[in-house]
Amino acid sequence: MTAGRRIRTAMVLGAGFGRRLRPLTLARPKPLAPFLGTALIGWTIARLRRAGVGRIVVNTHYKAAMLEDRLRRDPRIHCIREPRILGTGGGVRNALPLLGAEPFLVCNADAFWRDAPDGPGMLARLAAAWDGRRMDALLLLYPVSALPEVEGVRRPAGDYFMEAGGSGRPRRRRGGGMAPLLFAGVHILHPGLLRHLAVRPGIEFSLTRAWDAAEARGRLHAVIHDGDWFHLGDAASLTAAAAACRNLRITAKPCGKGGS
Repeated sequence: MTAGRRIRTAMVLGAGFGRRLRPLTLARPKPLAPFLGTALIGWTIARLRRAGVGRIVVNTHYKAAMLEDRLRRDPRIHCIREPRILGTGGGVRNALPLLGAEPFLVCNADAFWRDAPDGPGMLARLAAAWDGRRMDALLLLYPVSALPEVEGVRRPAGDYFMEAGGSGRPRRRRGGGMAPLLFAGVHILHPGLLRHLAVRPGIEFSLTRAWDAAEARGRLHAVIHDGDWFHLGDAASLTAAAAACRNLRITAKPCGKGGS
């Protein structure tokens, strides 16, 4: 794949139980939890559409029918139900027949971002940075130091360091200590990375295993987000993010059918 080609397919991870978002997720799946007037997944889908993504695959499990009924409004969204939880890696691997042979975006439903006021949007930056000659995975990272302070939520230890010299290659934090960058819930993945991973189909595993395999071969790269970013995976963070977004005047309901 040539550098900077547009990414036209995406997967949104929607199968999790959302236990940390209870009580919001007692009656609904996590991607349908409300945020600024719409479902979490509605924001993600709207941003993917604006970036030119045509085909979106969503995996479902917990309260699957509720999420599938909502997404059925958009014929370009394809749901794949997991009879049992397969984890982030297992879920994406299970969906490969729907995702095709080209690199695709993978998005967590609980990541919310605002693009920097100047320059291209984050998804466009990722697509422009992608080069399949050198990469199997391209992660979006965010500085831990830029995270807002949330009462009752411990600041994360971070996930990655960036190698010196401008190589764009991240190195995952292992063991104790702190890392300056965390994974921001969005990345581009080549399907071959999962197909060739030494994990049997139908087995639960994390995408971290795939990233580690790419890192070991020098084919894991990263882009650091230059706008605002919020994690919406727990109730305290969701409330704090909503307040911060209102201060930033991010209140408009996203356009698009799926999840809105």
